[in-house]
Amino acid sequence: MAAPHCGVLGSFVAGTHTVAQVKDWNMDITNEVITVPKFGDTGLSKQVCGPYDWKGTANAYWDMDDTLGQKVLHDALIAGTTVSAKFYINATQYYSGTIYITAASPSVSAEPGNVGTIAFNYEGSGTLSMTLS
Repeated sequence: MAAPHCGVLGSFVAGTHTVAQVKDWNMDITNEVITVPKFGDTGLSKQVCGPYDWKGTANAYWDMDDTLGQKVLHDALIAGTTVSAKFYINATQYYSGTIYITAASPSVSAEPGNVGTIAFNYEGSGTLSMTLS
């Protein structure tokens, strides 16, 4: 059995560039189960799997100088364009696919010890692949 991953080597790549200052990302992969009733069914229903989808959030410390990462995500949100993305679990294992950025939520506080953060919400478009090399 492989050891659990602590996340230190995780990252989020948009296009070919690692998005700066990402502190965590999460992904929900779901498959809709559809009930298929028909005339004559008595008591039991039949289910089939429908399409799957995937979405999540990448949280980062806001880095206004990251023109090849955070700005690319921001620009894709505004333009409504897709981004090729890789979500690294460690140095060699990752999920990959095409995403739409659906929201960006910057947050800045004057509280002592706080730094600016930004959350990028995304939704997958098409196939999600997992590489376990």
